[in-house]
Amino acid sequence: MEKQVLVEMRVPRRASARRVRELASALADHGLDLDLDYLVSSEPSEAAKEPQRYRHVLLRGRVLEGHEADLEGQPNVVRIWSDAPIAPLAEADEEEVGVRPKSPFAF
Repeated sequence: MEKQVLVEMRVPRRASARRVRELASALADHGLDLDLDYLVSSEPSEAAKEPQRYRHVLLRGRVLEGHEADLEGQPNVVRIWSDAPIAPLAEADEEEVGVRPKSPFAF
């Protein structure tokens, strides 16, 4: 089963977008099915402060479950996160929730 992920990758600071995509495409050999339309420059995470010659980018793609460790073991991969869908919580109606019991501490 495939899982949607975000990959934080270290790239040379002066690398063009084309070069970054080439470097990212090389991760296909390690199980990443890359979304070529998603490429975001980011600040390095606190755990991976880099010298000025590198910058970080976020990539999005799919990886087979169980292959995350191989992907994360690559020298330019800093970290992998699950890219779960994010949606606002629906407002609940009082009828759905029901009447809440009054707190014994209420005045």
